[in-house]
Amino acid sequence: DWNQGWKERLIPAVGMLGRLFPDFPISQGTSTAYAESLLKGYHGEWTYNTGWKLIQSPPVTAGWIRAITEAQHALRDGHADIRIPILLLYSSESISGSEWTPAHNRADGVLDVSDIKKFGRELGPNVTCVKVIGGLHDLVLSAPQIREPLYRYIFNWLDRTLPPASPLPDSQNQPDQNS
Repeated sequence: DWNQGWKERLIPAVGMLGRLFPDFPISQGTSTAYAESLLKGYHGEWTYNTGWKLIQSPPVTAGWIRAITEAQHALRDGHADIRIPILLLYSSESISGSEWTPAHNRADGVLDVSDIKKFGRELGPNVTCVKVIGGLHDLVLSAPQIREPLYRYIFNWLDRTLPPASPLPDSQNQPDQNS
């Protein structure tokens, strides 16, 4: 769910606008707090191409907000009946505020984690919910002491949950003689 505080009250109006004018631009604000929690030049440990993953969130469209909101409502209304195992990972807390604080380095600055937990459990009959204490929005970009055990958990869950892969027939395992 959105983690926009009081601004969430505007989302239904933006959704209606998106029906009429789907390409109407909507600002995501001027906050750089999330990027500052990631980037080595600020308070994080990562170096990445800020032309691809921007420091400030770019504008979106009213149609995009409408589509996201409709999908969230469909999930909440029980329209998801996912019949495969789901690993639902979420941070232990959400953080808001456009100015970086140390809390931005240990919480989800994008989504409402209480709604992830609440509605995520209803995605299907086999949901494993894991609260990641101290996790960022992009959980695997969290601090090493969070990230490393999280990766182990994910891969162990996959090993326990997924059936073994079937081997390819021998004819498909042969090198291509024409290359």
